[in-house]
Amino acid sequence: MAAEPGHAPNRVYFSQDGALHANGGAMYSGTSTSEVQSYLTVGGTVTNSTTGVQAITTGLASIVSAVATVISTAASTAAGIPDGCKVGFSTASGTLDVLSYRQSATLADRVAATSSSVSIAWMAIGI
Repeated sequence: MAAEPGHAPNRVYFSQDGALHANGGAMYSGTSTSEVQSYLTVGGTVTNSTTGVQAITTGLASIVSAVATVISTAASTAAGIPDGCKVGFSTASGTLDVLSYRQSATLADRVAATSSSVSIAWMAIGI
């Protein structure tokens, strides 16, 4: 099978299935004359916390951007199953707080989703 276009060491590319591959490539911030900041991309999955807040140590010294999403085969109407999550930045550098939530049954507010049978996928960019 022929290699996909861009598939080489130290290159960032999208494969035919839409996956992003870094292959040792780095991302930089700045202008073409002063590209000094190299960014790393890390990610993974964690089990939802029974408190609704999951602290994730990313391995980065500092985070500039992050995203998280719920991975579940259970209906979000089941007890404790989140129908969404959001990322917060912890006071500890390089740590994300992922807050999973669900619609409150009696209020227009969100409440902590407490099912530990759900996974949260996350990705962070930083240094």
